[in-house]
Amino acid sequence: VSFVGMWHTHPQAQPIPSKTDLGAMKELLGQDTGFFGRWFLMIIVGGTSKTPSLSANVFQRSDYGP
Repeated sequence: VSFVGMWHTHPQAQPIPSKTDLGAMKELLGQDTGFFGRWFLMIIVGGTSKTPSLSANVFQRSDYGP
């Protein structure tokens, strides 16, 4: 069993990665943080309870450095 990714919500908003989300990916994948995965899956749920909206994004370590 290993860590696959994370999920969070953007209530009342589009499920698009925010600047905070993108910064977290850069920090997690661009430095020696103890996370050694080559890819990171981020799932975001947005919208409302009546009309939820979902997105999934895969980030690669190679996009952030050697």
